Amino acid sequence: MIIDSKTTLPRHSLIHTIKLNSNKKYGPGDMTNGNQFIISKQEWATIGAYIQTGLGLPVNEQQLRTHVNLSQDISIPSDFSQLYDVYCSDKTSAEWWNKNLYPLIIKSANDIASYGFKVAGDPSIKKDGYFKKLQDELDNIVDNNSDDDAIAKAIKDFKARCGILIKEAKQYEEAAKNIVTSLDQFLHGDQKKLEGVINIQKRLKEVQTALNQAHGESSPAHKELLEKVKNLKTTLERTIKAEQDLEKKVEYSFLLGPLLGFVVYEILENTAVQHIKNQIDEIKKQLDSAQHDLDRDVKIIGMLNSINTDIDNLYSQGQEAIKVFQKLQGIWATIGAQIENLRTTSLQEVQDSDDADEIQIELEDASDAWLVVAQEARDFTLNAYSTNSRQNLPINVISDSCNCSTTNMTSNQYSNPTTNMTSNQYMISHEYTSLPNNFMLSRNSNLEYKCPENNFMIYWYNNSDWYNNSDWYNN
Repeated sequence: MIIDSKTTLPRHSLIHTIKLNSNKKYGPGDMTNGNQFIISKQEWATIGAYIQTGLGLPVNEQQLRTHVNLSQDISIPSDFSQLYDVYCSDKTSAEWWNKNLYPLIIKSANDIASYGFKVAGDPSIKKDGYFKKLQDELDNIVDNNSDDDAIAKAIKDFKARCGILIKEAKQYEEAAKNIVTSLDQFLHGDQKKLEGVINIQKRLKEVQTALNQAHGESSPAHKELLEKVKNLKTTLERTIKAEQDLEKKVEYSFLLGPLLGFVVYEILENTAVQHIKNQIDEIKKQLDSAQHDLDRDVKIIGMLNSINTDIDNLYSQGQEAIKVFQKLQGIWATIGAQIENLRTTSLQEVQDSDDADEIQIELEDASDAWLVVAQEARDFTLNAYSTNSRQNLPINVISDSCNCSTTNMTSNQYSNPTTNMTSNQYMISHEYTSLPNNFMLSRNSNLEYKCPENNFMIYWYNNSDWYNNSDWYNN
């Protein structure tokens, strides 16, 4: 799953570990390093390209001919059929990534963005977050020492709000755990039909070794041609040196890259060297007849070597990904435990001025940290969607202002966006400035909306949170 033999995924960690605000209580911990979120845009685009290449691998002879642009008159030896089975497994893995891992990773980023904006608020719509409301409820508890009813209500609201955040943190912890499990399946396979990258890697290397021996640079056929041309060159050089008045030209054109795919062109007019003319003609015939085979071998084995390099990269960086999502799982567990401790804070501790001030400061600092992480998570999600389907296209957003609860909508239900959105509304990202008249949306179980003809990217708004987000674009 690689673009070409010169393009490989960077060897450094696939997923960046994180150092911003890691000491903030109630904060996001190590979820970002300040300028990279989970996976950088460039790495995500590269992974997407690898996966798309994997989806297009040839699994029969006709597909192989199309893939490497071989005409029907060029024969393909039967031993190349070894590729089809291993490519089929690689293709299955790529399909599994798209169906299972890709949505989970996007969902994990959405979880972080959703939680971050929930606790920190969203300045773009002047919406207060849960931490600001917790601060207000703490003020009500401290400032209403003589009003038992007001204190009781503030405590009830405070604990209920903490309970919501604890519940979501546990859900997101479980989601990160599921990603770790899925990554392990992707890399090592399962008991069903997913073979696993490491097993594909092993089989691919075996096929690569066999085909390189039969058709690569060290194959007997290529060695024989190389030796003949080498001997011919020596003979020509010796003859030319002996005949100072000989006007000749020997041109070697290395057209086939790493293999000996050159053609010898000889201009011989002097009778002194006519005795080697037959040798030259014979070598030329052999080279001409072998050219198609050499071209075939270069293309197919070059593709094989490139994909083998890609598999190596995916496996090593997949292992790094497991470590990071294990860490993310631990971060969510810590966040849940910290807020659980906050929920069980005693009334006496809250009413103590020093303790109350300390909690207020901690919530304020954590809110600032969450806002940064939430914005980065949202940006990452948009980049991930755009690079997975169409790279380098601008994201324009159109939103409906209707309150629609159906799963299918037509273009006439859309108007200029509003800032106060309600549940069951939609936001659409695409490269056009208007929707076609016959536009129709359909929603799948992952809350992803598809329009196959135009490849629209859809973002779902529900329960006061965006499933995805972007800057508004007024149509």
